[in-house]
Amino acid sequence: IDGMIVNRRREVLSSQNLIDGNYTGDTSEWTFVGLAQRSSRRRWINMPSVMNACREEFAGGGVVIVEVNVEHTSTPSEQFLLHRSLDAMVGVHGAQLTQGVLLPPYSHILELLPWVPSYARGDWVTWTSSPTPLGVIFHNTDLNHFGYKLGRCSVPLCEGEPADKERECFEKEENSRQWNWDTRNFLVEPRVIIKFIRNFVLGRQHKKCGDLNEWAKKDGFVIYNVRCEEESQHVLRHYYRSDLLAPVRDCNFDDLSVEVSQERAAGGLDNADSKCPLPLESRKWLYYDRIDRDNQIIAGYASHAQDPPRLADADFENRTVDSKPAIPHRLVFTHRFDLLNCTESSSPESDPQLHLLASNVKATVAAYSAIWTDLDVVFLTDDDCRRA
Repeated sequence: IDGMIVNRRREVLSSQNLIDGNYTGDTSEWTFVGLAQRSSRRRWINMPSVMNACREEFAGGGVVIVEVNVEHTSTPSEQFLLHRSLDAMVGVHGAQLTQGVLLPPYSHILELLPWVPSYARGDWVTWTSSPTPLGVIFHNTDLNHFGYKLGRCSVPLCEGEPADKERECFEKEENSRQWNWDTRNFLVEPRVIIKFIRNFVLGRQHKKCGDLNEWAKKDGFVIYNVRCEEESQHVLRHYYRSDLLAPVRDCNFDDLSVEVSQERAAGGLDNADSKCPLPLESRKWLYYDRIDRDNQIIAGYASHAQDPPRLADADFENRTVDSKPAIPHRLVFTHRFDLLNCTESSSPESDPQLHLLASNVKATVAAYSAIWTDLDVVFLTDDDCRRA
């Protein structure tokens, strides 16, 4: 297993041009930090710019930043190697961080705590005076568990609304999905991740307990569980914070239009007809700027059907029957609206959820069209069904 982990780390280093074919070390001089991503709800919107900022900050410093997305793995062993090859992992509160139990001993976990104001449900995901429900898993273990409260600016919704109108905006029906903490996508300031790596992860075997506690207080972190040095001995400590509040000041993010460009470069189908345009001049649509990448993932999932486990054409030809039935390849979709019509799903007045569905439909059609040239697509609206 140790050899497999070293090989995995070498592959990552090589892919980032940090080593060449002459490297024969065990990679222990490198610190691997994984940023946990999700493909749907609770996506880390500005992860690309955070990764770039960290790489610039620690260039030449032996820090390797990687994306961790278990939804892109296919076997338990792949998930094991993905996490076991890390020294630290960062992600928003959620099930993906339970994979922290696969990290090596004495690794570091930063749990990003979603912004939940007093009038919203879900305050248990922001606990700092005791472990979060997720943190119970790491309590009194050899894993170092930290937390950081995300602020209002982590939520790219209802921006520009007066303070006394903000709650009303959040609770509108059309905003419910992107407002609720468990389905909301989020932004993170790069400085938060940089400070976590510099103060808590690097030099991880020689941190004094008092120093860790002071750094946590200074930079807004909570220490749920940590192994540190006290009077020349390594001890287990918990530095909870009853006074820790979410940041209220404006956050410093890179221009989000950069993220949009990066996402479009990384994902989406090549055929322009397979996508509806995103009206990004509307703020609520900017929240869905990662849809193109999701569609690429969907198309990738379908690609396994290039050689689908079905009766081969040769076998079909050899069947001793008088006539072979003509079996068309058909996709049938049903919805209230015709999601193949971009005017229905891409106007600034329409619900972004409608665009999400339409984009997934188009990605599915494009993926299977590449597999079956005789594909027949039927879209039945509610009106079609009523007429039938």
